[in-house]
Parts: sequence; C-alpha cells; structure tokens
Amino acid sequence: MINLSEDCFFAYLEATYFGGDGDKNLIIFRNCEILNEYSGDNAFNLALKDFRINRKNNYDEFEEVGFGRHRDIEDW
Repeated sequence: MINLSEDCFFAYLEATYFGGDGDKNLIIFRNCEILNEYSGDNAFNLALKDFRINRKNNYDEFEEVGFGRHRDIEDW
C-alpha cells in the first residue's frame, strides 16, 4: 500500500466493532512513506486534521466531512 502513495497523500482507515466495543486505526501515507499512525477513539478526527479538515460549529471533523451519516447502521 505504501507504494500507492508515490505521488499522493492518502489514509487507510479501519474500524472494527462487535457488540458496541471496537477499535479505530489508521495510517497516513505520503510520497512512499508513513506520515502518521493513529489509533483509538479520536483517530479519525486526528487524521482528518492532517488533511486540513477543520471542524465548524459543534461538529467534529468526522461529521464535518459527512462521515457522520454512516455512524448508525440502523438507517442503512
């Protein structure tokens, strides 16, 4: 995956949940190098800040980019 970042900047995000418990992990790649790694509850928001996404109003970065519409699978 690291070779895919030769001319770009991207993140691999992973979230696993079972019965309400879960984990979030991600890696940010740039120019064939690992730029940052995050894990834990705030991992996605920290990564989005690396992409210069800034929250507005009372939203977090996750909500700011529209990912919040997928927080609850009951609506799927």
